[in-house]
Amino acid sequence: MIRVALADDHSGIRTAIRCLLEHSADIIVVGEADNGKAALRMAQELSPDILVLDIDMPGMSGLEVIQQLNLLDPSIRVLVLSAYADYYQMSDLATTKVAKYMEKKDAHIFLVDGVHELARDRQHLYTH
Repeated sequence: MIRVALADDHSGIRTAIRCLLEHSADIIVVGEADNGKAALRMAQELSPDILVLDIDMPGMSGLEVIQQLNLLDPSIRVLVLSAYADYYQMSDLATTKVAKYMEKKDAHIFLVDGVHELARDRQHLYTH
């Protein structure tokens, strides 16, 4: 099973993402957070394979969560979701170890495949 944690400040978005992911028999959503600080705490406590993370959240931005997570547990792969493709935001992400970036409008098409891809990449890290 691929263990996924979700972090988005909109409960409706989290519900939609959960539904998309749980249609795949090999994905389980292990936790949800509604702000950046809660997302970081959740990731540390649950150590999911993948954190699906909104970049624009209250309390602590997604970028800050990624930077802290890279120090605390770099094995967690991060799939960033954003409502829009902001050039400056994407250039900030280029300086982090974000595994994948996706616009929310494309999630219904690419999210499950993106999670599977990240899970394969994560497994590859630990088989060598």
